[in-house]
Amino acid sequence: MKLGANDVSAVKIGATDVNKVYLGSNLVWEAGGSILDFSPYNVWDSEHVSIVGTTTTFEDFNDVGTAYDLTNPAATNQPTYNSSDSDFGGLPSITFDGIAEYVRRSITNYRNSDSSGLVVGVLLIESGSNFDFLGSTGLSSSEIMGSARIISNKYRPRIANGSFDNRISASTTTIGTLTPYVFTFASTASEYKITINGVQQSISVSLGNNDGKWYDDISVKNIAVGLLPSRNLYSNITWCMSGYFPYVSDSKTIEIANFLKTKYGIS
Repeated sequence: MKLGANDVSAVKIGATDVNKVYLGSNLVWEAGGSILDFSPYNVWDSEHVSIVGTTTTFEDFNDVGTAYDLTNPAATNQPTYNSSDSDFGGLPSITFDGIAEYVRRSITNYRNSDSSGLVVGVLLIESGSNFDFLGSTGLSSSEIMGSARIISNKYRPRIANGSFDNRISASTTTIGTLTPYVFTFASTASEYKITINGVQQSISVSLGNNDGKWYDDISVKNIAVGLLPSRNLYSNITWCMSGYFPYVSDSKTIEIANFLKTKYGIS
C-alpha cells in the first residue's frame, strides 16, 4: 500500500498493529505483504468479490494496468460463496459445481503481445479432472490457452492453436481431489515451467513440444474461471485465487507460490 509515493509497511491505531485495511468490503492491504507486491497484470481472489442478487463479480484488483472483472452470465451459472473455509486458512472461497457454474469475461486478443508469462491458481479440486482457474479459448475452435487437467494424477496444462497442440505434464507431484494446491504454469518464451505448492516440477511432453508458445500464439477471445469456454468443460473446484504475472525467474515464481501457501495455510 502507498501513501502518495511512499510505501506503507505498517499501520497502527494508537499502539495497536492493524493487520488488514479494507476499502469498503475490499481488502487493500495486509501486514506481511500483498500479492500486489509481485506486480500481477491481472489478479482475482475470494476477498475481492461482489455479489448482487444472482450476479457474482470477481473484481480484478491489479494496480498496474487494465482491470478485467469476471462475472457469471446467468443465475444458473452463479457459483457458491463460502465466507470462511478451513481448507484455506479461514479465508473466503468460491465453489463451482462442475455442471454449469463459471465466471468469465469476453475480451479480444487478451495479452496477445506476451511471449512469456506466469499463470497462478489457488484451489481445491472437488471431483473430476477439470480445474480451469484461468482458461481461455480463441477466435477459432482449435485455439486453447491454459486448459488445466488431471491426467494420470498429474497436472497437465494445454496450449493449442491448430498448427500446434502442446500438452505439458508436471511429472514430479501426484495430485488428487480434496487437497488445496497452489499451481503455477509459466512460459519463459522458450520453454514451460510448472510448480505445485512451491515445488519445481519435472516436465514431460504428452503431445507437441516444450517450446514455450504463449499468448502471442493464440487469438484469445475470453478468460474464465470454472470453465474452458466454447468447449463446455466445467470444473468442480473450490477456488480462492487466480492471477496472471510476468515471468521473472524460477526463484520469483517459487516466492509467489510460497507467499500464497502462507496466506492460505497450505502445507
